[in-house]
Amino acid sequence: TQVGAAEGLCIVLSTASMLLFLRALDRGGGVAWGLHGMTLFLALLSKESAVAMPGAMVLMAWLLRGRGLLGGLRAAIPSMLVVLSWLGLRAVILGSVVSVGDPVLAQFPVTSSIATAFAVIGAYDLQAIFLPLWLHPNPSVQEIPAAVGSGDPRVVLGLVSVTALVAGGALAWRRAPRVAFGLGFFGGTLLPVTNLIVPIGALAATRFLYLPLTGAVVAIAAGCARLDGPRGRLIAWGLAGWFLVVPGWLCVSEVGVWSDQGALFEVATERYPGAPQGWYQVGVSELERAAGGDPAAFARAGAAFDRAMECQIREIPGRPGIYHEDALEVVYQAAMNRASLAR
Repeated sequence: TQVGAAEGLCIVLSTASMLLFLRALDRGGGVAWGLHGMTLFLALLSKESAVAMPGAMVLMAWLLRGRGLLGGLRAAIPSMLVVLSWLGLRAVILGSVVSVGDPVLAQFPVTSSIATAFAVIGAYDLQAIFLPLWLHPNPSVQEIPAAVGSGDPRVVLGLVSVTALVAGGALAWRRAPRVAFGLGFFGGTLLPVTNLIVPIGALAATRFLYLPLTGAVVAIAAGCARLDGPRGRLIAWGLAGWFLVVPGWLCVSEVGVWSDQGALFEVATERYPGAPQGWYQVGVSELERAAGGDPAAFARAGAAFDRAMECQIREIPGRPGIYHEDALEVVYQAAMNRASLAR
């Protein structure tokens, strides 16, 4: 998708900015610092998730070059200035630093919002990393039901995962600084898109993991490099085999699903038949086919819109009788399109 392509471009540019940062840190020179700033600014223009990169620069100077916290902060000043420039440009063009006018969890009580964010980590993000199968391209609270409290198993799994990440980084801080950097990079770049700190317009997406996985790869590679002997090589090859064969094969098997929007949401209706978004998008795709000269597509579009209207919309936890506006909007649009077909 176009949004996914922007995330991919952000990874390339962010990685380039980190490498140039290390070069500038080690050898100095205005050219290296200038290229670092340019690539970081372009990364920010491609996707907002690069806003976490100054934090990564602090960790790089601190952990990878031994400059300490204050030294890391000083070294990251050029990166911070780039981000501030980008924020200023964003405020001038969009009128606000934060452009999300309708956060996905805006209607939720605070406790339910936090619990749902952890539930997404436990139910969606972990699966996307270790077993990327049957994932929705743009899940909402219809596909990932909201969590009511901390007793939800998905919330518990999310809390355990975050705790393990923090504990792993703390344990590796002095013993294995490269591992600590990778874990810190993973957590620091994932945090802005979890709805835990800053409200965003989507509940979850596989593309949110593109940049954080760079840190995970660094942590795994650095950890394997510390292992000696046959046992270490066995663990390294086992991890490499797992991520190449299992998640890799599953990702390749999903390529056909993402061939076009129509095919993508047809599969979404099979995996989440009770969610209206997939049915609505299938109906829209069928209307496009009808406009292209397929008269039978009108009937298929009408059937898809009917299924969207039949879906049961979930109430917002803690607010009886209140339903999520995004889901209601999808059903409303489906009803309007169905009425147009009837005329």
